[in-house]
Amino acid sequence: MSLYMADNLLAVLNAGSFVGRIVSGFMADKLGSFNITFICALCAGIILMCLHAIKTATGIIVFSALYGFFSGGLISLQSACVAQITSDLNMIGVKIGLLMAICSFGVLTGSPIGGALISGTSGSFYAFIDFAGIILLFGAFLVLSARLTIDRTLFKIV
Repeated sequence: MSLYMADNLLAVLNAGSFVGRIVSGFMADKLGSFNITFICALCAGIILMCLHAIKTATGIIVFSALYGFFSGGLISLQSACVAQITSDLNMIGVKIGLLMAICSFGVLTGSPIGGALISGTSGSFYAFIDFAGIILLFGAFLVLSARLTIDRTLFKIV
């Protein structure tokens, strides 16, 4: 891959994220915030684990667009899920703040753990990819468990 194209991968990821944030919002209105959040987290985790098999420049570009799409949907729907389960709207800011505070632990520890995994494997990113993918997949199933706690009916809009 050329340096020029490598520099543009972040723009491709952000473009996918922009589209994913909008499309996931429309989908959440039709199918439910928790359902779409689970789908976005699951797909982002699966796509991230597929990074092991990607060997071509085209594959990396497609990965960037798809991962951006699903991670954008995941990011944008977190607050919507909190809003959906909040009965007292005076508490919505507190609950979203608590969500962000809990998420901050992952943000603060993810980079040092990733750096340690890369250093511990002599510069290989495979362990870091596995770590990030497993965390995303675990998060997807946490969202699914929260969704099933709200309503056990599998195909209900939640």
